[in-house]
Amino acid sequence: MTFELKILFLTALWTISLLMPITLARVMTPQGVKWATGNRENQSKLPQWHTRASKAHSNMVENLVPFAVIVIVAHLSNVSNNWTSSGALAFLVFRILHAICYWYGVTPWRTYIFILGLIAELVIAHQVWVAF
Repeated sequence: MTFELKILFLTALWTISLLMPITLARVMTPQGVKWATGNRENQSKLPQWHTRASKAHSNMVENLVPFAVIVIVAHLSNVSNNWTSSGALAFLVFRILHAICYWYGVTPWRTYIFILGLIAELVIAHQVWVAF
């Protein structure tokens, strides 16, 4: 297994772990576990960080798909080098930082970090493109 695939696996685990603060916020509502595990037809008052955590998770899911495609195509094309490894690791690190900035409402750094993660993906894509 290439380093890039290992990072893809860790990135998927990170995406799953982003659900934990969302779940925690829902359980901590005045209605508690009953509301959190029910149909939630009546909206409960959720903290602002819940909304930010939920958006961070949605954003991660949206960005996981193209990252996965790029990494899998690189793997299937036998493209693995220092650039692709560094790009994959940088993507994961920037996505972790992006989520933290999102949770705490740190702007504009959240956007700058998002762009750095995008550049990390493009570094991998460029290596694949050059190999064609």
